[in-house]
Amino acid sequence: MTTMPARPTPDEFRRALLSEVVEPALDAVSGTDGRTSLSEAGKIAGLGDRRALAAPAVDAYFATTGFGSSRTTRVVAGATTAAGADIDRARGANGKVDPTRLPPQLQVIFRELGGTADRAPRFRFSRPTLERLMNTYGLSDEAAFIAEAARHDADGNRYLKTSELEAAARVLSGSARDLGIISDLDKTIVPEHRDQLPPSPYPGIAQLLTELEAVDGDVGDLTFVTARTPDRAAPIPEWLRRHGVPDGPIETGLTGIPAIARQEKVRDISRTFDANPGRAYVMFGDSNHVDPDVYRDIREKYGDRVRAAFIHRVTDTIDPARVEGLHVIDDYAQAAAILHREGILDRAAAHRVMVAAQVNGLDITNRQIERLLG
Repeated sequence: MTTMPARPTPDEFRRALLSEVVEPALDAVSGTDGRTSLSEAGKIAGLGDRRALAAPAVDAYFATTGFGSSRTTRVVAGATTAAGADIDRARGANGKVDPTRLPPQLQVIFRELGGTADRAPRFRFSRPTLERLMNTYGLSDEAAFIAEAARHDADGNRYLKTSELEAAARVLSGSARDLGIISDLDKTIVPEHRDQLPPSPYPGIAQLLTELEAVDGDVGDLTFVTARTPDRAAPIPEWLRRHGVPDGPIETGLTGIPAIARQEKVRDISRTFDANPGRAYVMFGDSNHVDPDVYRDIREKYGDRVRAAFIHRVTDTIDPARVEGLHVIDDYAQAAAILHREGILDRAAAHRVMVAAQVNGLDITNRQIERLLG
């Protein structure tokens, strides 16, 4: 019997997810030592009831941290925090959860816990096209399919054209090409600052990384590389979570010296590429120190597995030879436009990034957004 209201707030949904899905699942598979191992977590999917719905969030925790075992309380908190960011982004204008904005797996949990929409979303589409795509991609849950397609409705006209339906089908079926993200931190995500971390990331970068993680319908695809030493990187994960930046392991440097950082970053990124041989990557860095050289080294080593590499312009001048083959950008609306043109982000996802950048302080008009989208 669920304790969640039919039309919950994000906090109410998060509490129900914690108490009725995540905690019971981990209680069922964990031993008596207060810890949960990766092998124990693997049993969650086979529990046969709503507890099994915790499996993706728990799997994402272990994939992100790289741990083989962790305190159960930490796994509970990590799995719930990861889902909580998606729940917060699904807040509607009335303060309630809008289930059409939830990722597919959370939509399933939302319905299982008794959640309903304030009103049924009305989207128009060609039924023959919808049925053809569901058959082609082996999909059976029409409601989940339409909800995912709604996320790709760029112009908000509530008509789901073929490209929007197919984008949803590729995500839900897992047939979208496995895509990872590698990003620097300082002056790429984190603006320049002196002592304390700045009030917010660069406009649009959190939404951009979120959209890229959703391309293949998976989470845990993001890795951060930085010249920061481990002690200087310690406050970063909480700052990233607070600002809606997806979680990912942080590969730190040893000295913080740029000349050495180039070698360290190439080594760390190469290790990520080698550990995921079937995965292509999008990379983000900045023009301040060694990122252009690092990303050119990686492109030479891994070829077309680098789908796109971006250099955030933060210096007055950039030697063109250092950024040959890389995309130099002034803001992340530009990055979204390039990713759309190259077929990595669909129009709806690129539009969401641009609007998020606008809301978060980028000086860009709606007309400029439309011009960037083409």
